[in-house]
Amino acid sequence: MDPDPQGQALPQGQPLPSSRQRSYEAIERARERVASSLDRLDRSEATLRRADAHDARDERLTDGGASGFRHHDDRDDRDDRDDGDDGAGRALRGVLEARARRLHQRYAAVAFALGATESALAEEYERLALEEPEQAAEHRGRAERARRTAAALRTAEPVADQDGDADMS
Repeated sequence: MDPDPQGQALPQGQPLPSSRQRSYEAIERARERVASSLDRLDRSEATLRRADAHDARDERLTDGGASGFRHHDDRDDRDDRDDGDDGAGRALRGVLEARARRLHQRYAAVAFALGATESALAEEYERLALEEPEQAAEHRGRAERARRTAAALRTAEPVADQDGDADMS
């Protein structure tokens, strides 16, 4: 068997495809790769849309619950003072505390990621200072600012809750 231009074996005695035929075949292979890539892209987009819908639903539940309870609290503010703590007030606090915990967790994750990124940026500026001596002072200044930012993010105190306990959970 003779190899064709793509490295595949052709049956004995079969003529080599013309350059035009090879071009059509290459186009078809490229279309198949594009279609496969589009399928992966569509799946990724669908995953993102599901995540967006989940986040939006979560926000609606949290915000809707909080605003609905707040509306109730505003109408019945006198009753809450007279009767003590009612179920709507406890429910509102529960919704808001759960949201605060989630936001604290997100904040901690973002602060950690930002600190790591700032540290990496400082290292990159130091590398540039060595490679570009004519701009070394500028690069070192940027590296120092990035290091200070990273250090501030690492040493940031978590916000204390009403009892004075640090709550980043």
